[in-house]
Amino acid sequence: MAQPNAPYFECIMSVEQEAQAFVDAEGTVTFAQVPDERFRYVLTSDKIETRLELQSLKSKQKWEVRANDEEARAFGPQGMELRRQVVATFLKVSFVIWQSHLGDTLAGTDSIHTLALHPRDRAYVLKLTLKFSPVFSPVYSFEMQPLVVQMEDILRGFIHDLQLEVAELKSNVTQLNNKLKVQETTAATDKQQLADEIAALREELQREKASTATTTAPAVTGSGFASFAAAAPKPAGAPTGFSFAASR
Repeated sequence: MAQPNAPYFECIMSVEQEAQAFVDAEGTVTFAQVPDERFRYVLTSDKIETRLELQSLKSKQKWEVRANDEEARAFGPQGMELRRQVVATFLKVSFVIWQSHLGDTLAGTDSIHTLALHPRDRAYVLKLTLKFSPVFSPVYSFEMQPLVVQMEDILRGFIHDLQLEVAELKSNVTQLNNKLKVQETTAATDKQQLADEIAALREELQREKASTATTTAPAVTGSGFASFAAAAPKPAGAPTGFSFAASR
C-alpha cells in the first residue's frame, strides 16, 4: 500500500541524503581544450554516489555527472574494477594538481594523471587519464550533462564572483599595508641606528682631540723665571753668572 504522502517522504529522504554528502574538492580550473573558459568545480560524495559539477565562470552555465558504484566502473575501460571512492580520489588529486598549474608543466610527462575537457554539442566530456606506467594508462570518460540554470542562480553566481574579487582586493590591501608598516619600522630602526653610530663617532672624536692636546703640551719644570733665564739668549761678553766676591 502506497503511502499517501510519498512525495513528501521522498523529498525528506533526498534532503537528508544531500546533507550527508561531503565535498571532496572544489576550486577553479582551466583546460587547454577550452582556452577561453574558466570553470568552478565541486566534487562531492556520499554513501551512494559521487557527483561532479562544473560551472562556467563566464556564462554561469552548469554541467554535472553522477556515478554510483556500477556507473563508476562503466566510465572506465573494460576490465577496470576500481571502486567509485578510488576514482573520486584520482579526480580530486588531478583537479588539485591542475588548479595549481603544475599540470601545465607536467602535462607532457608520464609522472601525473591528466585531465582534459572536450566539447561535445552543448555538453562536455571530461577525460581522466591514469598514468600508472608508460604502458598502462587507462582513461575514464565522464559525460557532463547540462543543467537548467535559473536566472536567480546566474545572478547569484555573478554576486559570488564579485565577493571573491572584493575579498581578494581586501587581502591585497592588507598585505600591502603590512609590508609598508614593516618598511616604516625598518626605516625607523635604521635611522636610530645611524644616529647612535654618529653619536658614538662624535664621542670618539672628542676623546681623540683631548688625548692629542694632552700629548703635545710643553712640560714646565722648576722655577718659571729660571727656565726663562736659561732659555733666553745672552749678549756677547756678558757674564755667565753672578759673583758675590767683593771687588778690591
